Amino acid sequence: MKEPYQIRNPVIYLVVPKNMTYVEIGGIFASGMNGYLKFADQKTRERYTNKALLARFNLSDNKPNFVSVSSYIDRLQKSLWQTVIMFGAALAILVVLLLLLVLILVMIYKQLNREKIAVKKFLGFSPRQLYALPLGVIFLTGAGQLFAAGLLRSKVGLFVLPLICLLQLSLFYLYVIKDSFNDVVELFKGE
Repeated sequence: MKEPYQIRNPVIYLVVPKNMTYVEIGGIFASGMNGYLKFADQKTRERYTNKALLARFNLSDNKPNFVSVSSYIDRLQKSLWQTVIMFGAALAILVVLLLLLVLILVMIYKQLNREKIAVKKFLGFSPRQLYALPLGVIFLTGAGQLFAAGLLRSKVGLFVLPLICLLQLSLFYLYVIKDSFNDVVELFKGE
């Protein structure tokens, strides 16, 4: 007699090592619907999960909860979305911290090379020529990250890393252009 492999109202039996017998351990993998993992109807479920029967096998303290497959899967999907949102928030926080780090590094570079940068600006050097080192570091780290993401075959990395690199470059550009005129004026005011 062949048992069906599909059923309209399945129940998943979730067990933990404490409430399993040696027979159940051997039958964890069940092919088809002919195992003990389902109940024919509500009446059968109530008959085999009553407190007296569970107490007879020392399982009453485990409080097994049998739910329909659809509600079990709904809970899994909900927890999956919570995980995705949590990792998305963590990624956003890391991107903000990375952008702040780039901004701090550029500020330090500008402060250490303030006079040299101001003189070169006055002589007509372009921002690209003035900030070749920080730009090179941004490009090299971005290329290294993309290379690593490609080696690891990370689709998310290949999508997010160019965006992060563009954000870093645009933040760098805005900071450099905004303060370029102010630096020249401050240098000559101070002397």
